[in-house]
Formats: sequence, structure tokens, C-alpha cells
Amino acid sequence: GINKIRTKKNELLFAEIEYMQKREMELQNDNMYLRNKIAENERAQQQMNMLPPTTEYVV
Repeated sequence: GINKIRTKKNELLFAEIEYMQKREMELQNDNMYLRNKIAENERAQQQMNMLPPTTEYVV
């Protein structure tokens, strides 16, 4: 009786831990992707700032 309940509880806990570990990996991957996008945008911004300013304005 009680052993069956404990076994089921342990199985549920194990499944939840497994899910959380998978979710953690997904979040870490998303975080890396976003960090790379931010760095890419910052590099593009720096390159734009290094261009000589133009005095011509097209209306």
C-alpha cells in the first residue's frame, strides 16, 4: 500500500525534475541566442556611429 504510493510519488517527482532540467536547457539556449542578438545589434550600432555624418537630407 504505502510503498506503491511512495513509488508513484517518486516517479512523479522524477518526471518533474526531468521536465525542469529540459526547460532549464531551453531557457539557457534562448538566453544565449538573445545575448548574441544583442551583441550583434551593438556591433551594428557602433559601425553606424563610425560612418561619417552626411549633410544631405532627402525630403
